Amino acid sequence: MDSIFSEKDNRCNPSGKFWMVPEKYKHKHIKGKKLLKAYLYTPISIYELEKHKFLLTEKHLYCLNSDDEPYLMSCISWKQVEPFVEENADQRRFGFRLGSGSVFQDFYTKTAKMLERCLKTLASVCIFKDIEYDFNMMEEIGNGSFGSVYKAFEVHQKKNYAVKTVCKEVLLKETSSLKNFTKEIEILRKINHPNVTKLHKVYESEDSVHLILDYAPQGDLFQRLKEAGELSERESIEFIKTLLTTLRYLHSKGIAHRDIKPENILMCSTNNYDIKVSDMGLACKKAENDKSLKCGSPGYTAPEILKGRKYNYKVDIFSVGILLYVVLSGCTPFYGDTVQELVEQNRACKLEFPKCIWGNVSELAKDFIRFLAEPDPQKRPTASVALKHPWVLGGHPNVPKKSYRSKSTPKISYNRPKK
Repeated sequence: MDSIFSEKDNRCNPSGKFWMVPEKYKHKHIKGKKLLKAYLYTPISIYELEKHKFLLTEKHLYCLNSDDEPYLMSCISWKQVEPFVEENADQRRFGFRLGSGSVFQDFYTKTAKMLERCLKTLASVCIFKDIEYDFNMMEEIGNGSFGSVYKAFEVHQKKNYAVKTVCKEVLLKETSSLKNFTKEIEILRKINHPNVTKLHKVYESEDSVHLILDYAPQGDLFQRLKEAGELSERESIEFIKTLLTTLRYLHSKGIAHRDIKPENILMCSTNNYDIKVSDMGLACKKAENDKSLKCGSPGYTAPEILKGRKYNYKVDIFSVGILLYVVLSGCTPFYGDTVQELVEQNRACKLEFPKCIWGNVSELAKDFIRFLAEPDPQKRPTASVALKHPWVLGGHPNVPKKSYRSKSTPKISYNRPKK
């Protein structure tokens, strides 16, 4: 099967050729983060190579003249990389082929070390082949409608990774499936945060695409809660700080996750706040202008999504509120015998705190949950504002309940959005 990214690559390179001429020979034309500048060699005949200076950015490869101005460029985000070593009687030549289908360019490096450096940099922007040479697949650790997640051992670094394997046939059944998948790759490539699963590499084989991601040895938050029960308030404060700080980063990049739930919070150690936010399959870019696409998981979805209204990144904050409810109580606020009943309770968003379960939880914590899970997105806080709540800032979990919000005590101010 041909590369499923060929059509996207063709749109990025409308000339149908590997190289295009930039509109202007100026430094300002070089857009994106500069990843690598190096001298490489391109073939001009079977035996002859020509030396050129190249610059690699997040999306493009530029060929530079003697004044470091680009005179050729190629969009390489969806091109495949194939490293090779040529053996001649008197020498070995190291290089790689970069292209899509019948449109490609061969590059040669002076040393094997330089080839390794190029491949390491290209891993963050291109598609690789032959995953079986680099990874040994171990046990399956998760599955879904689009594919499976495996624990895999990288044979060169001798390190474990999680490999999300998606069937190409499934992706090609619907245009939206492939579109969403490529969007997920684009978003993951844009993210660089210690508490978000990192996309290290993308491979494409004959029938599947494989995303190489961080491996979390301790499973996910759902498994942690299932084994250990609810977390203490002190642990929950540190956990929620990490989660909100991570979402603040994502939202600053114009990214809404749209599926915050225990299964998508990976536990990296026995520490309950050493976490990574995972599964960006429903994430969207430029969330401030997003439409009213219904998505998320029943029980954690913001009411505005369920009501078919326009929404923004604050849908994640609502999900954090429900997640915190689960973390502190060990149970969910919404339930039903059917998914529809669950969705209806989720849409109505009436939070209750039964004394038999919540008797030992502080009023500050309950207030914070209500603050996060505010049904009206206009009144719901951003991640930055939520981090200023007194419970997060160290409000002691054992504050006497009667001393907080009694009729004679004014409400505590912590920069709530104005009603």
